[in-house]
Amino acid sequence: GRSADVVRWCADHDAIVTLGNHDLHMLAVWTGGREARKRDDFLDVLEAPDANELTQWLLGSPLTYHLADHDVLVVHAGILPSWTVREAIAIGCEVELLLQDFEDPKMFFEDMYGNKPARWNDGRKGASRYRCAINALTRMRILNKKEKMEFDFSSVYKEIPKKWCAWFDHHGRKDRDTTVVFGHWSALGVRKFKKANVVCLDGGVRWGRELAAMRVEDRKIVKVSAA
Repeated sequence: GRSADVVRWCADHDAIVTLGNHDLHMLAVWTGGREARKRDDFLDVLEAPDANELTQWLLGSPLTYHLADHDVLVVHAGILPSWTVREAIAIGCEVELLLQDFEDPKMFFEDMYGNKPARWNDGRKGASRYRCAINALTRMRILNKKEKMEFDFSSVYKEIPKKWCAWFDHHGRKDRDTTVVFGHWSALGVRKFKKANVVCLDGGVRWGRELAAMRVEDRKIVKVSAA
């Protein structure tokens, strides 16, 4: 793979990237908090001569990024319906600060894994709080009516069971004024959900489909075939 080339290009060009579940898993492997899996395709990053610089650059990257002038929020997976955009940014910042200042990064990443708690409670503290936040921002796709995250579904939009819904369709969603741009859910493809005011930009380039970008000024989407 050429993951190292991509990360290096982003770092060299001062790109702003939002961390996703695979980035965090890679950093967990780097710190020794997790062992690599056979399907992991980022090992060229960890074996690169500048691996330390690349991983340190990623550790300094955000989980959310708000383009205030255009009112666009960029996040890997999504934000919980009960969060306002401002709250989502603040919760993401909590995790970012931990990533950058945690005394034992290995312990941080060891505690990151797991599907519970699957519902957000603002009173939570410690590992259960940041695990839930990370799962929402980097892994979430669907919820039940009580805003519990369900992790056993990754298929297409029209096949979501009636007892569940996409995170952006949840009836309790507070903040729909800001356009949320996300990836993670490649089965959705590149798609605008106008009523929900969200845009999925995951064109499945990893699976040989397409790479997509959105121009924030007018929300125009450009796609390039992986071929």
